[in-house]
Amino acid sequence: MTALLAAPAVQFGFGLLGISPPPPFPAAFDEHIDSWDRAVARLRTLTTDAEQVLWRMTSRNEGPAVSACAARLTADDGPLRGGERMAADCHATALALRIVKIASTATWTAIALFAAAVGVAVGAALLLGAGVSLPATLARALAMIGKVLRNLRAAFQRLFRSLLERIAGRRYVDMNGKAMTHRFADAPVYRKKAVVRVRNAREGEEVSTVLADGTKETVNRAAAGDRIITNPRGEEYIVTPENYAKRYDDIGGGEARAKGMVRAFQNPTGRHVSIDAPWGERMRGGPDVQFAMAVDPKDVRALTSDRYLIGAKEFAADYEPMPLL
Repeated sequence: MTALLAAPAVQFGFGLLGISPPPPFPAAFDEHIDSWDRAVARLRTLTTDAEQVLWRMTSRNEGPAVSACAARLTADDGPLRGGERMAADCHATALALRIVKIASTATWTAIALFAAAVGVAVGAALLLGAGVSLPATLARALAMIGKVLRNLRAAFQRLFRSLLERIAGRRYVDMNGKAMTHRFADAPVYRKKAVVRVRNAREGEEVSTVLADGTKETVNRAAAGDRIITNPRGEEYIVTPENYAKRYDDIGGGEARAKGMVRAFQNPTGRHVSIDAPWGERMRGGPDVQFAMAVDPKDVRALTSDRYLIGAKEFAADYEPMPLL
């Protein structure tokens, strides 16, 4: 698969179609499958060991206490049957991931072969015609095909993210989907009121944002010129120079007063969730986390794509309602 994606014709075809290889989450499949396989093996070993202990206990002892213990261990809701069911569930999950891996590989193989065919055909046409640019009709056709394939890729990515998050006990939420966009349009506006500490980030510096309840919300890596903000309760995060100018006023002494605004509402799923943050990393929160969208101070009613999560305690302490003018 890697060799196919690296082929010059495939790379040229991808460039014409506007598709970015490699396939989504290439290492995640094997990592998760291996984890579930290990869980299956461990649960089966524990169940076998428990059955041997139970057999030895009942074969060498008798009486009401032994009978009661054996009945509890072997009951439908007991640890032995429960361990067997957990092993079966883990095995089913590993099997589902294998099926998704096969589907992903097949999908991307088909896309790569199609891209190779496009690359070869267009390259040959340009060489034979000694042309330097694509005819307008062909360019439009390639743009349409590329859009369809990019949409297919994005849909598959969302499906796979959703599967992985459900396996981990979280619900994946598309923050830029239609349902969330409608909710943000109706959500109240809040103004951040905290005084924060600020420092210049080192290029490449990695910052983990940890909420007051101990949840590791996200990890981000700083670029040149970025600032690192530390909220009053200690959680850190990175902001770009542009966003810093919009959301903070320097007050000296390494401190700044927040002036940012968001539209926000409480997590409507009632479950642990994960989202794709605007900076490209995964972001996670609990049932009481706030879904937030940064507001442009010049147009408070405009909807932006800068959407993320804010911890419940952090939101309650740092934000206050702001009436729309």
